[in-house]
Amino acid sequence: MPKPLRVGFVGTGGITARHIQALQEIGNVEVAAITGRSVEKAEALIQKAGLGGKAAAYDDFQRMYGQANLDAVYITVIPSAHGQIEKSALDHNLALFVEKPLSADADTAEEIAAAIKAKGAISAVGYQMRYMNTTETAQELVKLHPARLALGHWLDSLPPPRWWSRQEESGGQVVEQSTHMFDLARLLVGEVKQVYALGRNTSSPESGIDVDRVSVVTLEFANGVIGTISSTSLLKSKYRDSLELIADGLTLSLTHDHLLIDEGKGQARTEELSVDPFIRINYDFLDAVAGGTNRIRSDYADALKTHRVTQAAARAARENRVVTIEG
Repeated sequence: MPKPLRVGFVGTGGITARHIQALQEIGNVEVAAITGRSVEKAEALIQKAGLGGKAAAYDDFQRMYGQANLDAVYITVIPSAHGQIEKSALDHNLALFVEKPLSADADTAEEIAAAIKAKGAISAVGYQMRYMNTTETAQELVKLHPARLALGHWLDSLPPPRWWSRQEESGGQVVEQSTHMFDLARLLVGEVKQVYALGRNTSSPESGIDVDRVSVVTLEFANGVIGTISSTSLLKSKYRDSLELIADGLTLSLTHDHLLIDEGKGQARTEELSVDPFIRINYDFLDAVAGGTNRIRSDYADALKTHRVTQAAARAARENRVVTIEG
C-alpha cells in the first residue's frame, strides 16, 4: 500500500469539517495539521473530528508549512483572507485545494493563478457540483440538445457569519455563494462573453450589512446563448438553488440533489443524486497529488474563469453598465 498523503488545513469553519469527513471516508490520507485564527480553535476542530493525538494545532500557517511535512494543503478561509496563504504554500512546494470563492476581489485571484502556473503546482477548487452524477447526465444531454437559454437561481437566507454580510470580506452573494450557478452555467453552456447586473441592498443602515440582498445578472455567452442568474439572501431558509437550461423541446433543471428532465407533454423524469460529490472531488485531488491520473474537474485556472464572471457581475452592478469578460 502506498504511503499515506499528509495534508493540512488553513481554516476551521464548517466546510473544513466537511472535507475532513470526506478524507476520513476515503482513507490512506493523514490530516496532519490544522491552522486556525487561534491554537484553541484549531485544537477544538481536531478534537471534534476525532483527530486528537494525530493532528497538530497551529495559529500560523507559515509555521505549519515549515514543520508539518505536508504534501498538500486545503485552504478553507474566508474570501478576503486568500493571497499570502496560497503563495507561501507554493513556496513550500505544496499542492493546493482552495475553497471557492478564490478571493473577495479580482486581483488577488489573478496573482495566485499566475503563481500556480509558474510553479506548475497541482490545484483544485471546491466546485463540487461538477462531481454530481446528475451534472454528468446534464453534460451528456446538452451535447445532443444544446441550451438556448439558461436560468439560474440561488434564493436563500442570510448566512450567520458576520463576514458574509460585509462586501469587503465576502465579495457579496454573487461572488461567494451563487458562484456555483455561474460555474455550472460555464460547464453546461459555455464561456461567458459579457454581463450586465442590478443589485439592491435592502437592509437598514443600522444593520451593518453592506452586501446586495437581491440581484439579477444577465449573461451573454460566447456561443450566443443568453441567460440570467438571480440571487437573494432575504429568506428564512433555502428556497432554491438551481440551473434551468432550455433547449429545443427539452428543459433541464439541475439542483444540489436532483436533475429534472422534461421533454413536455407529460414526458418528465427525475434523476436523484446518488453519489457524494465531496468524496469524489477529494478523491480526484488526492489521486492527482499521489501521482495518479489527473481527473480534477476544476483546477485553479479553470475556476479563475468563473471568478472573472462573478467579479464582472459585481462590477456591472456597481457601475450600472455592461462589462466584458477579460482573459
